[in-house]
Amino acid sequence: MTAIIEGDLAIDLSQETSSFTLFQREACKETPLSCWIAHPRFPTPQRPPLVAIHGIRRGAEDQAALLAARAAAQGRSVIAPLFDEASWPRYQQVVRKGRADRALIALMQALRREGLWRTERFALTGFSGGAQFAHRFAMLHPRMVAELSVASAGWYTFPDDAVFPYGMGNRPNRWPDWGERFAANLDCFLSLPIRVAVVPRTIVAMPTREAAMPSIASRARPGCNERTSGPRH
Repeated sequence: MTAIIEGDLAIDLSQETSSFTLFQREACKETPLSCWIAHPRFPTPQRPPLVAIHGIRRGAEDQAALLAARAAAQGRSVIAPLFDEASWPRYQQVVRKGRADRALIALMQALRREGLWRTERFALTGFSGGAQFAHRFAMLHPRMVAELSVASAGWYTFPDDAVFPYGMGNRPNRWPDWGERFAANLDCFLSLPIRVAVVPRTIVAMPTREAAMPSIASRARPGCNERTSGPRH
């Protein structure tokens, strides 16, 4: 996985625009989450789109532009949602104010209706704060994700008994019990192809199910091959 560095990037697309088109899809009432899209000139319908999640500097356009050429060569679109700070101040934790996960699901459902993608699942990647969002989204909605790549998250939700969002333990006197809901999908999450990178070196993989805490793993439910189109809660 290639690391993505956000900031004041000077991106020259002059040599790339023959293979893809880069444009912004504005937010609307139905889908309040806007996004940048890099669409290949010659799409391959059976290839899942790549959903790229920005870091805390919210460089969604940079994400789409930097990944566009490689994705176009594979015949897939890049979709880079923009979680604005006012609506999703803590989007990295997925289930906080504004429910960033539901916003992304609504956006992907709208893009499917518009014909941008057709596969059952999408590939998911993220850098920095985006990596935090990406792995938590995949934990909560693993049946929507084809593969997961994360880089430089800084910290993760681990499959142990630490209180959510550090682990999957229940928060005392708090509802809803997100740790329990994350733990219920642990088997499915750990069955995904997952790549974790820390710039500039790469770590091979996330822990296996057997490496997870027994008390957490025992809460996981079967049915990893089931398909769902949205949140189940």
